[in-house]
Formats: sequence, C-alpha cells, structure tokens
Amino acid sequence: MAKFSKGILFGSLIGGALGLLYAPKSGKDLRQKFSSDVNQSKDNMVNAIDTSVQNVNEMQQSLTDLNQSLANFKAVAQETLPKIASETKETIEAFKFQSKPRIKEIKQTTEQIKQHLNDFNSPQK
Repeated sequence: MAKFSKGILFGSLIGGALGLLYAPKSGKDLRQKFSSDVNQSKDNMVNAIDTSVQNVNEMQQSLTDLNQSLANFKAVAQETLPKIASETKETIEAFKFQSKPRIKEIKQTTEQIKQHLNDFNSPQK
C-alpha cells in the first residue's frame, strides 16, 4: 500500500511539473482564466436557477388561474343546467300538447282523402 501511495504522489508531482512546463500560458494567466470561467459558470447557473424559479412561479399562477376558472365554470353549470333541463322539458311537453289536436286533425283528413280516393276509384253505377 505504501508503494501505491508513493506512486500516486510521484505521478502527481511529475504530471503537475509537466503541465506547468508545457502550459501555453503563465500560471497567473491560467489562474485568472480558471477564475473567470468558474465565475462565468456560476453566473450561468444562477441565471438558469432564477429562470427556472420564475417559470415554476408562472406555471403555479397559471394552474391557480385554471383552478379558479374551473370552479367558476362548475358553479355556473350547476346553476344553469337544471334551468335549461327544466325549460327543455317544458318546451317538449308544450309541443306534445299542441301537436295532439293537429295530429288528430291530420289523421282525420288522411282518412277523408283515402275515402275520396276509394270513392273515385270505385266503378260508378
């Protein structure tokens, strides 16, 4: 286990040294770029979180509005549907009542026409 730890330490030191030797920029420039990139990433994350929170709040408000609209629709429907059903039933009953004598009259007229046709078609004596 001690050999492994020594190998890791030695590899890290050599890797770090080679990285510094072959780096295209100075250490100060690399630190500034790294710091700038970290800050930019942090700002991007903060903006993304703010946008997400705003979207969630807007969706929550939309759902609240939808819920209120559905409650209003339900109240209006519960109030008006019984009235509409009652008025429709009354209209149908009135139609039936008014149509009975007319139907009876149509049947009588039809019978009279049938009788006249029979009289017309029968041979006259």
